[in-house]
Amino acid sequence: STFHVIWKEFGFGLNNMNYKTKSSSNNDYSMKSSTYDLSYTHGEDWTITGGIGFLSGGSGEITLGSSRTKYKSSGVSGNGIFGIGGMEWESFEGLIGIRYDSLKYSGFKTAGTLQSQTISETYSISGVQILFGLGLSF
Repeated sequence: STFHVIWKEFGFGLNNMNYKTKSSSNNDYSMKSSTYDLSYTHGEDWTITGGIGFLSGGSGEITLGSSRTKYKSSGVSGNGIFGIGGMEWESFEGLIGIRYDSLKYSGFKTAGTLQSQTISETYSISGVQILFGLGLSF
């Protein structure tokens, strides 16, 4: 989900991403991230917006299928870029765009009280999202 405000040509927004999948070995992966987005918009009736997302937080969890042991990440890094085209009519604007995010989760360990187990590998996600939106001009 994304919320973005543009004033004059400059914009600021917040983006939240949730990703869940299950591997062929029955492991569950659940990753979350949040970014602060900055953008620049050019145009009047037809607009084009480009921007970058700076990671502000996130977490990941891997649950092993064999033992149901849960490993939680202690670190996440990455960023995103996006481009959006818009067409204004009256005080509304129709928007369509694309976003690319690249994230890496690391430091997975169990939350055991006696002894923690760790996974030394990182888990990376990169992907493209198609964006649709409706804007309001005032």
